[in-house]
Amino acid sequence: MLDQHLQAAFSSSDKGTDSTFASLTALLADPSLSIDVRLVERLQVAALQEAVRRQVANRNSNEEVGRAGSWKEEDAEKDPYTREVLQALQEEKSRNDVEWERIREGLIRLGKVDPSEVGMDDEEDVWGASMDDSAAERRQEKSLRDKELQVDMLDAEIKALEAEMSVLPTSTTTLAQTIDLRKDLYASINQFDDALMELHARVERERQSCDSDRKLLSDLQAVSQGLERRIATEKEKASLLTPEEISDNLRNKISRVEADLSLLLNTLISTSNGLFTEANARMGAQLRALLDTLMNKAWDTPADPYVDVNRRFAPPLVAFLVRANIALEHPNDSRRLRLANFQLPAGTLS
Repeated sequence: MLDQHLQAAFSSSDKGTDSTFASLTALLADPSLSIDVRLVERLQVAALQEAVRRQVANRNSNEEVGRAGSWKEEDAEKDPYTREVLQALQEEKSRNDVEWERIREGLIRLGKVDPSEVGMDDEEDVWGASMDDSAAERRQEKSLRDKELQVDMLDAEIKALEAEMSVLPTSTTTLAQTIDLRKDLYASINQFDDALMELHARVERERQSCDSDRKLLSDLQAVSQGLERRIATEKEKASLLTPEEISDNLRNKISRVEADLSLLLNTLISTSNGLFTEANARMGAQLRALLDTLMNKAWDTPADPYVDVNRRFAPPLVAFLVRANIALEHPNDSRRLRLANFQLPAGTLS
């Protein structure tokens, strides 16, 4: 059936390339025929080759006719039959040229040749190159299809093996049970080893923490014993003193504190006078006013010695006293200051 259709299609090429392509198109579109893609490509190439071969033959015949047409014009004009033959040959030549252009466009659409390389005088070279390219492309496509087929086959085999392994029944022999038991025991032993290593590390950390706590407890016990002995000593001294001696001791302490405080105040005033010259007399006055305010507040209300310095004194003066460790800021409000505890040892003024 297919051979008959092909013979009919190629026999129609005697009528022209258009009829050949029309016959092949109808043949490929016939749903009753099962045609491979490679066979379709071969049919297209064969049809184009046949059309080119006949085009070349027609062109050669036209050239011969053209040479024969160099007869004497007088004879041709005198012979009506000759004029009709020449006119028919010219029409056939025009049709052949048009058909060759269509063949060339078909080759370009198929991608077999480069449009810039196709000419009217090198049909055989073009067809040879297009055939070589087609063969190389077909070989490459065949290699790719073979590799894809091999990959698909391997995937199918792997899936089949996995399915077979999933449905395999569990072995009930003694050897298989022993192997499974040993595997489970080995996994359990590994888990216990990991847990033991973690527990050993935790025990070591706890031991170090316990040693540190014991050392701290020993130090605290020593401090507690020393404080208890000091309390006992102070109680013993207090029990030996009379009330008059206790009041005398307190008066002496207060007098010493007042003497130290007055000395420090005088030192602060002299320092402020030395820092600020007559040009900065206003700044010096503000500094002395700030110091007086801090000292009066510390003397009058020892429980609340803080002074609100916001908008009352220049910020550079406040910063100077804080950086010089003369005044201390409130822990929760930087706008309030108090005088440092100069009666305390160095490093404990706060």
